[in-house]
Amino acid sequence: MKIFSTPFDKSGVDLLEKLKCKMYKVASFEITDLPLIEEISRTKKPVIISTGMSNLKEIDRAYNLMIKGGTKHIALLYCVSNYPSNINDFSLNNLEIIKKKFKVKIGLSDHTIGSFLSCMSIIKGAEVIEKHICLKNIKSVDSRFSLNENEIANFKKDLDNFYKLIKNNTYLRSKSEMKNKIFRRSIYAISDINPGEKFTKKNIKTFRPDKGLSASFFLKIINKKSPIKISKGKPLNKIGMKGQDTCELFFDNVRVPKENLLGMEGMGFMMLMKELAWERMLVAIICQAGAEAAFAHTVQYTKDRKAFGKPIGTFQNTRFKLAELRTEIDFCRTYLDRCMELQLEESLGVDAAAAAKYKISDMFSKVVDDCLQLHGGYGYMLEYPIARAYIDNRANRIYAGTNEIMKELISRTL
Repeated sequence: MKIFSTPFDKSGVDLLEKLKCKMYKVASFEITDLPLIEEISRTKKPVIISTGMSNLKEIDRAYNLMIKGGTKHIALLYCVSNYPSNINDFSLNNLEIIKKKFKVKIGLSDHTIGSFLSCMSIIKGAEVIEKHICLKNIKSVDSRFSLNENEIANFKKDLDNFYKLIKNNTYLRSKSEMKNKIFRRSIYAISDINPGEKFTKKNIKTFRPDKGLSASFFLKIINKKSPIKISKGKPLNKIGMKGQDTCELFFDNVRVPKENLLGMEGMGFMMLMKELAWERMLVAIICQAGAEAAFAHTVQYTKDRKAFGKPIGTFQNTRFKLAELRTEIDFCRTYLDRCMELQLEESLGVDAAAAAKYKISDMFSKVVDDCLQLHGGYGYMLEYPIARAYIDNRANRIYAGTNEIMKELISRTL
């Protein structure tokens, strides 16, 4: 960390030279004090100049005097000399104007409250940010718009995050979003297709998920002949989740070109195994969100539904049952959040993921069952969200590995 200061006269410069000050700051109120500017320039050390209240002619005069005196490294800070400054006082285009005219590093002397303006200035090219800092137990003329000791780290974090948004000059896609490509569409057969039969809009269609040939090839293969027999799977008749079809997949006479091989031959299941923990976390997340939604619907229902002249939510049994469910949901949320932290750190264990899937899917089923009971007969009607949740949630304890398998995985670590 370089320590430097703002002198206000020649004696200040002399003192700072004796202290071997590495660089200097010129305050906005001193930018027209040309004797002081000249004195600082003689040190030939880097200088930061605040430009509050200054027009371009005044900035130009101070800048050229610095250059004439031998200063090689100058940064100009756009500043509004109000304390605190109002966001409406600023025109961040001034940053670009200053940079274009003087061809120096630019920055912002920020007297506003918070970090918003400093962050926005980075988008405009600011490389230097000045911000007042004041200990929180001290009251001074600038304490109102200054950062206290507890806010400095968050201010710096905000600046870093904004810088990350603009640091790349090439077209960039986030790696984290690539997993969502599965929600694109791929091409599916909607009727049986024989070898030599042409692909048409009557026998193929695009659906989610993107598990097969990308929908981007649809127009390319229309009227092309199928080299193999393709069988259409029939949707299975499920008890729930009617909004998404589940079909059998047939891979008849499928040949995969060598160049299309993913990973090593024969290692497909091992590759799949590496992502099982994340799959189970996805089920846990869905179940947690489902339980919270079912609970919220039920709380509202118990406030609206009346029996014996008053809302059923006022009955002791209802209140106790809701309290039990709320506790179960909150406990599971805490565990799920911790598992997500471990997942992001790439240190989530197989047993922890299994526990999250097993416990939270079980909790979801219990919450939905109890919530349906609180709805009474109306809960059995599909017009109510709780009825649909009751039907749909049951599969969560089966897929991604049954909950019995989850218990087996957990037990192996004991």
